[in-house]
Amino acid sequence: MINQQIETIWNDFSADLRRYIRGRVPDDMSADDVLQEVFLKIHAGIGKLRDVKKLQSWIFRIANNAVIDYYRERRQVHTPLPVDVAAMDDGEKMTPAQQLSRGLKDMIDALPEKYRDPMKLYVFEGFTQAEIAARFDISLSGAKSRVQRGRKLLKEMFERCCHFEFDQRGVIIDYHPIECCCCGENCDNGC
Repeated sequence: MINQQIETIWNDFSADLRRYIRGRVPDDMSADDVLQEVFLKIHAGIGKLRDVKKLQSWIFRIANNAVIDYYRERRQVHTPLPVDVAAMDDGEKMTPAQQLSRGLKDMIDALPEKYRDPMKLYVFEGFTQAEIAARFDISLSGAKSRVQRGRKLLKEMFERCCHFEFDQRGVIIDYHPIECCCCGENCDNGC
């Protein structure tokens, strides 16, 4: 009985669910993975659904929560940038984000020391915030605060330097320098 219900739900909702999920995750493979998780959760919880009229909203709530879980899991993983990001070959086709990252080291170097050193460890060496706390003999909340404040200061530097265009997922698709270029050049705007 449950398998037949799941098959019916799959036939009725899988295409719409996949579209919904794909609009919220970065690629097709991730969308398929999240969709599979959604159907595992549907299978596990279908017996608890009391009002069949709420089936669609229940299914999409599961999908929404699965997308949130997808990003929570990925947020925990931090991949450091290579320190020599500025040495990338100019002939390579780079995304706008890669182009902007070329000036990141100089911008981090311009931060106050309190934020500069933790940000270098976090961004370029992949230290966790707990490792930063231990390195500087500060509390974990202190390390989190320094990384968060360092990020905020970097964001302000970028915003003083450039106007950004983002896609629906928040990925930089284009940027336009205001009066300078923060991609490795010195400028008068505090970059």
